[in-house]
Amino acid sequence: MFENEEVLRKAREWCKGQKGKGLTAQLFLAEWIQKNEETRHIRNIKSARRLLHRIGYRYGSSSPGVYMDGHERDDVVQSRREFCQKISELEKMSDIVFIAQDESVYHAKDGISKEWIDKNTNLKKKGKGKGIMVSGWFDHEGPLVVDGEASYFLLKFGQEWGYYSWEKFEKDLMKAITIAEAKYPGKHLVFLYDQSSIHKKRSDDALDAKRLNLKPGGKQPRMRETVWNGVRQSLVFPPDHPDHPNQPKGAKALAIERGIDIHGLKKDEIIARLAECADFQNETPLLTKIHEAKGHTCLFLPKFHCEFNWAELIWACSKRYCRKNCKGNINALETNILASFPTISPTTYLKIFQHAMEEIDLASSDTSTPKTHKIYKSHRTQNGGQIPWQHILDLADLSSSQSSPLTPHTI
Repeated sequence: MFENEEVLRKAREWCKGQKGKGLTAQLFLAEWIQKNEETRHIRNIKSARRLLHRIGYRYGSSSPGVYMDGHERDDVVQSRREFCQKISELEKMSDIVFIAQDESVYHAKDGISKEWIDKNTNLKKKGKGKGIMVSGWFDHEGPLVVDGEASYFLLKFGQEWGYYSWEKFEKDLMKAITIAEAKYPGKHLVFLYDQSSIHKKRSDDALDAKRLNLKPGGKQPRMRETVWNGVRQSLVFPPDHPDHPNQPKGAKALAIERGIDIHGLKKDEIIARLAECADFQNETPLLTKIHEAKGHTCLFLPKFHCEFNWAELIWACSKRYCRKNCKGNINALETNILASFPTISPTTYLKIFQHAMEEIDLASSDTSTPKTHKIYKSHRTQNGGQIPWQHILDLADLSSSQSSPLTPHTI
């Protein structure tokens, strides 16, 4: 039974639906194992625990951090393989330019955390203070700069100023594209983005199984018409439908129309089956549509692979400067952010870019994580490689630039 892939898949889907509800072996045994036809013969708690281990679960407390090491998850391995193959193909082109994008958050009171103090030193106030989010596009020379205009954009966030939305991101995106096209006329631009929700946003009528209700009507969106197995399928009932005229069909009706066996399945399981359909999986994000319309290539980094994005180390160099010059207020922080990027030398920017590309080359040599990596609690980084992270940060600390200040973009 523990080798039956269909049973394991069903068990995994049910457990995913219990996220945040306190999944225990007792609950798993009573609510799923005993109610499943293939597993109802199991009656002891030890077998329930064995099955949980078999589908990739462990017993313990949830970490408060946001990073989880999923490098060797099956879907991540496949995504990494496809990404590395695409990068290898693009590198063979002579007119290619890679541009990585990322966002990072800076705080006004995020200064040097350790220093020599005497016994009379007052305690610092709790908290990191007000914040500024920076969205930036970087090539092998750092931020894209044309006529004093730089491709990073600042947003003070919070109840006082609001938060980063798709509309604000799209505004920054169009400015960055204009700068990139002006710097590299006639070049084939390849933009790299992580898997954040704002980057993967789809149009309002896009196919998205997670936004479906189980039954017709309600607040679920009216999704566009699609083609399934060569047949056109509308996701909205016709105006002359006797019960639900001109209303969204919902997950149950869509699954039945597609011939999916939903007997005994709950809402999350039905939605998961629909999400596996090719038309739902191949729905194009808005970001991809914008770049393709302009003749660019848009790629998404595989999940859990921040080492492929050279913007991460650029943020580290910039924040080191901001921490050393911290004044504890939001206006000084804004000044420090704008001043930090010119202090990073062209050599350091190039080494950061080469380091990220080296990570991609290492990953492309095998489908599993390269053996030259050492696992840390926060991120993976190359151990003993050509360009260690700390060495790059030290270069940035020593480097300085005499270039004129760049024009800031603030909202």
